[in-house]
Amino acid sequence: MNKIAVISDTTCDIPDHIVEKYGIRLLPMQVVYSYRAFKDRIDIDTDYVYENLESEIPRSSLPLIADITDVLEKLKNDGFTHIIAITLSSKLSGTFNAVGTALDGYRGIFCVEIIDSKLISMATGFSVIEAARTVIETGDFDKAVERARYVLERSRGYFTVDNIKYLVKGGRISSFEAKVGKMLDIRPIIGVDEEGKYYAAGKIRGRKKSLQEMMELAMADVRGKRKIKFTSMHGRSIEDAKRQYDIFSSLENISQDDRYIINVGPMMAGHSGPGTVGICVSWED
Repeated sequence: MNKIAVISDTTCDIPDHIVEKYGIRLLPMQVVYSYRAFKDRIDIDTDYVYENLESEIPRSSLPLIADITDVLEKLKNDGFTHIIAITLSSKLSGTFNAVGTALDGYRGIFCVEIIDSKLISMATGFSVIEAARTVIETGDFDKAVERARYVLERSRGYFTVDNIKYLVKGGRISSFEAKVGKMLDIRPIIGVDEEGKYYAAGKIRGRKKSLQEMMELAMADVRGKRKIKFTSMHGRSIEDAKRQYDIFSSLENISQDDRYIINVGPMMAGHSGPGTVGICVSWED
């Protein structure tokens, strides 16, 4: 009898109670300061990053090989036979390659499917949840992989920031773009393209308009679709996140089980700064 595990990394941003409900294994990314490397969702939180942003912006790094191996060893000892691993975009991190390398050493132990989501945050997370849910409901490895890929193809994510200086310091945009943006009060809306790279989905003047445009982009993605899932995420901007959540909750065809408000994780907090607001959506045809 197959015993199937679903693995992802902590950038998928799946809420803790959902991780526990579906038995998802999360590999901790690293949040690295000059004085210490922290493990995401284990010994660092978003508040710590915000409270120290002016003194140092941390860099992010992939999970330690030791942490990946530790999870795989536990799965082996617990009698698991199959693994579905879904990581954030390989264009944004080396995590996909690191997990793949680690899994290569276990090919004779596990039947493995590793998937590059080409997405980030809950745009990846929805696929991870669906894979884990399918495993519980059917116990069918191939069906779970199929559903994971189906959901990834129908998921999108966007975020916008309150101050572009953190994108500059984190190397996400150039200092020239920042100067122009500051002069014109431009707020970029950032998405992930088909290759899995960040791109400017919009460059809007003023915060209110940027939030509205981001919502409209997400609304366009789900228009006419069914079983719509969504996550409203924020970095110390809960009221903006709640407004998004309420608007999306009022749509027809919303999934009652898959709608969330979450804080951005420590990695995004360092790259985007306080005031960040994002939206991730997923749907069925």
